Amino acid sequence: MIRFKIQIVLRLIGLIALGLGIKTMLQAPTLILAPQFLVLLYMPILIVVSLAVGFGLKLGLKSSWHTLTFTAIIVTLVCGTFYFSQHRSNEQIEIPVGYKGQVYLMLSDEQENDFQINENGIGYIKEQSMNKGFVPVVIQGELDITDQISGYGHGSGTFNNDGEPVSVDFVSFEVPGGPERWKSLSISDLMKSGAIDISRIQVK
Repeated sequence: MIRFKIQIVLRLIGLIALGLGIKTMLQAPTLILAPQFLVLLYMPILIVVSLAVGFGLKLGLKSSWHTLTFTAIIVTLVCGTFYFSQHRSNEQIEIPVGYKGQVYLMLSDEQENDFQINENGIGYIKEQSMNKGFVPVVIQGELDITDQISGYGHGSGTFNNDGEPVSVDFVSFEVPGGPERWKSLSISDLMKSGAIDISRIQVK
């Protein structure tokens, strides 16, 4: 009876971990594919592989426990690891209070990130952070608005700077808000107005 109850608890934990894994993947910023597509792609693979590994463990250990119990343990380990890896606070982006609109993190040659976003939605990201990827925590005032950001992606393009074309890379995302306060100027316009400090960005 105790074994049976332990197995039930482990399976429930596995279901909770799977739910957290799906929720985390739906909220995770992605550069190319939509989070919903990643869930539909990876979750069936995870379940099938976990079933196979669980069955193998049952046979290898010659256990009387059900295959689903071992499957739940595998799912818990994988989804738990993914959940905690995505919720580490390794970078913090600070948005001005009241700002709504497009945010650009311009690729910089500087040694440190500058994630103090100015009133025009501009910050600066070092090459190492851009290349390795990062999980941004987005703060506005005292509020964590990470789950509200959308349109997260990596971009590049050639823009006009005082009549000269310059090629730059950037990371961008949107801070949601009503259309009456929305700010979404082009990078060329932001360069022209001086909102982007051309001396701080990596140009090609």
